[in-house]
Amino acid sequence: MEFIEDIKNKLTARESRIVKLMAAGYTNSDIASELEVSSSLIKIILANVFVKLKSKNRVNACYILGLKTKK
Repeated sequence: MEFIEDIKNKLTARESRIVKLMAAGYTNSDIASELEVSSSLIKIILANVFVKLKSKNRVNACYILGLKTKK
């Protein structure tokens, strides 16, 4: 089993920032506004994150990374 730090190292800086915002309770639209990009780009980036983490959803991704969710 991989350690959390090894898993975190698989993510780019941008992906990590998006995941942190997601864990803080931001929606895809909120994250897009914060980063000044489209919601569809956020959706694509999160889909890539889920593949990297072998995660099926937002909550599971946060759990894998050891992040506490706000919601």
